[in-house]
Amino acid sequence: DLVADWVEIRTAIGWSGPYVEAIRAGRVRLNAKLAADGTLSMGAIDKLLPAPSGKPFALPAIHLAVADGRAMLTTPYGPAVLRLSGRGRLDGGFAGRLEARAPRLASGDCAATGLTAALVLRIDRARPVLRGPVNAAALACGDAVVRAPALDLAATLAADLTRWRGAALVKAAGASHVAGQLAPLAGQVSFAGGADGTAGAARLAAGAFGTAVLSGKALRVDGRYSLSPRGVRFDGRVGAEHGALDAARRRAIAAFGAAGPGTPVGPLADRL
Repeated sequence: DLVADWVEIRTAIGWSGPYVEAIRAGRVRLNAKLAADGTLSMGAIDKLLPAPSGKPFALPAIHLAVADGRAMLTTPYGPAVLRLSGRGRLDGGFAGRLEARAPRLASGDCAATGLTAALVLRIDRARPVLRGPVNAAALACGDAVVRAPALDLAATLAADLTRWRGAALVKAAGASHVAGQLAPLAGQVSFAGGADGTAGAARLAAGAFGTAVLSGKALRVDGRYSLSPRGVRFDGRVGAEHGALDAARRRAIAAFGAAGPGTPVGPLADRL
């Protein structure tokens, strides 16, 4: 469950008895499992941890220094590898790097493949702050596929890790659906929420697009969204440049000009 070339643990004695004050480690390899209810198990290491207190989760007041810590994490969504390096107090002051890699993570009918992240991590007043790139080979939900999505992320988590907020610069090589496709897209998305849902603003722009009904040279989306167990909601504006209906519908509209010649509606149909 855990292999390390060396680990140094510094203890101290307080009013309530002995406690761990600091941990220093070199190369560490850990196996862990995340259950569907969010419970994390580290195998035999669980026996060394304090019994659950029933209080909300909080980062311990321990000074941690790790040169190269890696965790093989098994989750209901798929396996992932996490790598952590850095030093400082976990309840405030820690600074380091957090890297992640996952071949495939899936939830419901959505899946991300080739996922990688290389984030700068610091902990400010018990709140983890993450900044850096997150990339994937593809993101698919049902019949929709986004190719090579990439985020430049800036996020802050709550002290108990149940809430989050932040923003990300977004870009992708393109997107496709059974109803149509989009050329490369880019923009900015903000977010704030928790397990009960996430909401924010999105401003995205794409190049050429096409569907069975409408095509154009550019597409813009600007508005607010919300994601929750109740569904997806969007309130904003969608704009297209150089939009054109498909040929069959243009012919149908042109045929209106031949409707009712010699009648009062004839000139109106012709102008339409």
